[in-house]
Amino acid sequence: MVGAYMEAGGNTLQRHLDSHHKLIHAPFETQLGNKYSSNLLTSLYHFRYSWPIIPTDISALEAYDLLYDEETKTYLRTKDRSKFRDCGMVMDETFRKGMFCSLLKDKQINRPNVIEAYYMATYSAWDNHCNPNEGSFVGYYPLSTMDTDLILSDFPNAQIVHIVRNPFSSYADTIKRPFAIPFEKYLQGWNIINHAALVYSAKYKGRFHMIRYEDLVQYPKQMMDVLCLNLGLPTSDKTYYPSFNGRDLRQSGIRPWGTIIHATPEANF
Repeated sequence: MVGAYMEAGGNTLQRHLDSHHKLIHAPFETQLGNKYSSNLLTSLYHFRYSWPIIPTDISALEAYDLLYDEETKTYLRTKDRSKFRDCGMVMDETFRKGMFCSLLKDKQINRPNVIEAYYMATYSAWDNHCNPNEGSFVGYYPLSTMDTDLILSDFPNAQIVHIVRNPFSSYADTIKRPFAIPFEKYLQGWNIINHAALVYSAKYKGRFHMIRYEDLVQYPKQMMDVLCLNLGLPTSDKTYYPSFNGRDLRQSGIRPWGTIIHATPEANF
């Protein structure tokens, strides 16, 4: 799981990991939160940016609908209204939903089972995924770092990568959004999540990793080689640049996956 604060480069890091042959991605932000979810930063940001609470008395179909999953569901249901409408992903939601329910058949409806089924069904339904081989699943949503204890408890083999960016640079991208929060509140959240990341990096050595956005854009080869080795993955030259489903995004830019358009030192404020 990739974790970050708002506009800290989480989408950029996910795009760098996109084409690694040992990794399988959800296409966009995972956004697994639901109306029952909360963490220390949901007073500032939407509950979709939190680890879900799954009631135990619901059906698999109800669990599917409960996951917020705004970006993927919008693309699948109203493609023309999705900001990703030109991304080229081929996926059928009916198949995805059926696969999700099938994977949970005869299983307890609980959070680990539901989230595992979500990733497996999404990958199975993605007809033109660039990595057809099995691998480790990669997810990303802002603020996931705040749910580190829950994520690593639910998935004992999971690892988290938190990316941190200079708050003045990240806020400069944040105010490009139509409903940006005031700078003082933004800094409060920046301090909370990055302090938590420092605590978790000590608490979960070998499972929680931190990198700097500025290092990623300045030294992409060195940073991605070190990160891959720390994650137990072979290095890959396809991680040295951002991509979506194998398509190099250096010329076209990373938007609409985030407000960062070009992940370069020159573009970083």
